[in-house]
Amino acid sequence: MIGKNQLEIINSLIIYIKSSFRTEFVTQSFSFFRSAIKYPKRGYILNTPKLQRLCMHDLNIHRGSSYFPLLFTNLTKLTHLDMSGCNHSGRMDKFKWPPKYLKETLIYLVLHNVAEIDIVSIKNIVTLKKLRHLDISKSLDKVDLDRFDRPNYLLRMIVEGLPVLSSLDISGTNLAGNGIFEHEENVTDDSDQEKESSKMETILTETNLDERGEMPKCDIVGLICRVYKPLDFLGLYKCVHDPNHRAHIPAKQVKYFDINIDT
Repeated sequence: MIGKNQLEIINSLIIYIKSSFRTEFVTQSFSFFRSAIKYPKRGYILNTPKLQRLCMHDLNIHRGSSYFPLLFTNLTKLTHLDMSGCNHSGRMDKFKWPPKYLKETLIYLVLHNVAEIDIVSIKNIVTLKKLRHLDISKSLDKVDLDRFDRPNYLLRMIVEGLPVLSSLDISGTNLAGNGIFEHEENVTDDSDQEKESSKMETILTETNLDERGEMPKCDIVGLICRVYKPLDFLGLYKCVHDPNHRAHIPAKQVKYFDINIDT
């Protein structure tokens, strides 16, 4: 008898790939992963236009600068993508490929332990306007290695840029900030970044005032715009600055430890 979970997997056409090159639900050998030289000439890696869910864990690509564009070019129905631990030796190209190939369909994106997520990458990711779940969390061994510059600004960019986002996991990162708004947080000499920082300050100090002219209670500065529309889920496990000790967090359910806690 096929259980509910198995049936969902079958119906969703999940392909599950691990770095050991073992796979479930796929019968082909992984020789096609080793012959990347043929992909550009052929124009695609997977010719599966009805595929809805794709899960790739710890996949390390060592050659082929166009690997990810070729991988997603024919996945026109993809709604769920999990790329936990994936890496490209030629870099991830600032995630320019998700908007080009997945903008119209993707609602679920997991980038747990994926490197090279910076302000430019996030700007590309937030063009995926249909995203409901985003995971950019880090494991404990990477907490002190991959810290974001200007975390308050970046977190706000995410929640403002993704209008239907209801679930966000930033565990193991510093995106929750230290609970204090800092006017010129790590601003560089780049004029665009200065303008963006100034714009954020204006929004924080004016448009978020409540009917009494007071700032709403929110202890995660980047989420102040979600005070009156809280997230359904927020992952804060092992975040820098211990945001789990803060009182006002705009989320219905928060992951502080290995369990979820309703707020």
